[in-house]
Amino acid sequence: MATKENEQTEAAASAAACSTDPSLREKIKTQVEYYMSRENLLQDAYLVRQMDKDHFVDLSVVAEFNKIKQLTSDLDLVLASIKDSDKIVIDEAKRRIKPTTIFLRTTLIIRNIPSDADRDAVETFLVNGKVPKIVNLRADVGNNWFANFETEEAAKAALDAVRALKWNDKSLGAAVKSETGLTLGMSSTQGVPPSALNYYVPMGAGHNGGYEGGQGHYRQGRGGGGNGGNG
Repeated sequence: MATKENEQTEAAASAAACSTDPSLREKIKTQVEYYMSRENLLQDAYLVRQMDKDHFVDLSVVAEFNKIKQLTSDLDLVLASIKDSDKIVIDEAKRRIKPTTIFLRTTLIIRNIPSDADRDAVETFLVNGKVPKIVNLRADVGNNWFANFETEEAAKAALDAVRALKWNDKSLGAAVKSETGLTLGMSSTQGVPPSALNYYVPMGAGHNGGYEGGQGHYRQGRGGGGNGGNG
């Protein structure tokens, strides 16, 4: 019995030491911030599906991800580690979190590349055309492609680069989409979930949440889902 009590005491002491370890807290904070990052949310349909209409997700969902569980099983420690993050919002009940920033103009719509073109070939073509680093790339109906970038500046630079390109001697049209939020409830079997790409408008049209520049006109499109991740 004494041995069991000693083991419990040692475990409690170890947990207490971990809870005050700044390096552990920083690792937890960094990992949770990554889960809430645009880069991850564009790919992780599972996590996005757990969010409510205000983009909050239960902290317990994130705490179950493998990389968090490798660091701690203490939900209070996870909360304490992220409380000062400028990239995460914690609700008043301290049970749910959401990313601080989700409304960015970082999706480029590219027209006149066949929808059935090889994805790797399209990405190589764009990279060779001096298009900035692409976070995600997917085809859509009507010979349209969606490319997601890390920043608004990168998306605008890509817009200029794409305008100068031709695919099989056909000039490309392009537009930067004003995103209005993450698309919730996607199927995990679909592609990446860019923010609310629910419709198209004529390029260059003056429209709140519309497009900038480019050539041609777009019609009804559809959103997608990501790869769900418990990593």
